[in-house]
Amino acid sequence: MTLTIEISPELEKRLHRKAGRRGVAAEECVRLLLEERRLPTASKPLWAVATLEEWEAAFDRWLTSHDPTLPPLPEEALRRESFYGDRG
Repeated sequence: MTLTIEISPELEKRLHRKAGRRGVAAEECVRLLLEERRLPTASKPLWAVATLEEWEAAFDRWLTSHDPTLPPLPEEALRRESFYGDRG
């Protein structure tokens, strides 16, 4: 199916940046974004039917969806006390 839509110049710039980060053409990036956000169906979930290659592709998409410029969590955030506090 071919679909034509009009988008703002700013949205187009953002799309090209995201596509560049993913290493794909803008058209492929749009297709991937739509696929990732598709409406739920009665079909089985990805984890139940995916091949190894599909798992890897989904994981790669998940990795590249995160902003690499965000600072990491501080070490104390990963300590048991930060999860349970006074409850042990």
